[in-house]
Amino acid sequence: MIRPLFIVVLILSAAAWPATSQQYTWDQVLIGGGGAIPTTVAHPTAKDVVFTTHDVCGPYRYNAARGRFEYLCGQFGWETMESRQYHGTECLVVDPTDATGNTIYATLGEWAFRPEGHGFFKSLDRGTTWTKANYPGIMTATDQFGAVQHICVDPANPQVIYHANRKGGLYRSTDGGASFTKTTAPEGDLTNWDEQKGSSGVRIVAVNPGTGTVTGPVRSKIVWINVATGPWETALWESTDGGESFHAMNAPCVNAMRIVCRDDGSALIASSNGLW
Repeated sequence: MIRPLFIVVLILSAAAWPATSQQYTWDQVLIGGGGAIPTTVAHPTAKDVVFTTHDVCGPYRYNAARGRFEYLCGQFGWETMESRQYHGTECLVVDPTDATGNTIYATLGEWAFRPEGHGFFKSLDRGTTWTKANYPGIMTATDQFGAVQHICVDPANPQVIYHANRKGGLYRSTDGGASFTKTTAPEGDLTNWDEQKGSSGVRIVAVNPGTGTVTGPVRSKIVWINVATGPWETALWESTDGGESFHAMNAPCVNAMRIVCRDDGSALIASSNGLW
């Protein structure tokens, strides 16, 4: 008698539950090439300013007038090994403080084992043309494109830009991406830096503008990074002085993959053991 009663209860519950889910129609977006697409990047306020990043090709930008995405790295050509290497995207971000949506930053380069053809680039025309930064570190390009939060523009001061480098360390620019210097952040484990697997160096950087600022120059006080502690493990580190010094955090999340900071100082962290 228990089993039939249980079935009746389930049927009645399902029948009584209101059908409130929205119906959607899905169609694949036509881009025209580029391999895997790790990220889609949309400007927070500028309409139709949307980019995609690709593991074996440079970024694409949405052309609203034509209703399609268009390739952005044609200026590099394909004639030399260095120029061919630039046709790969590690990370792309927009400057959230530029209401026009014109200012974007990207780390370009395809394979880590090739020293040529990697770099940090800035564009003032939504990716039509690019200027390479004076960057003292070695880029590791798209080999581990699953960790895509490598660049962070500080909303408190867009002249301050961070780059989490999988070859080790955290780099910072205070002149709007023209040049970078290495911070005192930990290097991170480099066992897998040239592999298409595992963890390496510093994988994620995020600032929390809702927690206040420091000076010299003005920038967000709180900076978070995710650091490789082994070939497959990572740990969160924190700076409370605008990236001058760092300490390990006692955080429950394992292998953080994305950090989203809110204006009120709170944050969401997506990790391999859940959302925190």
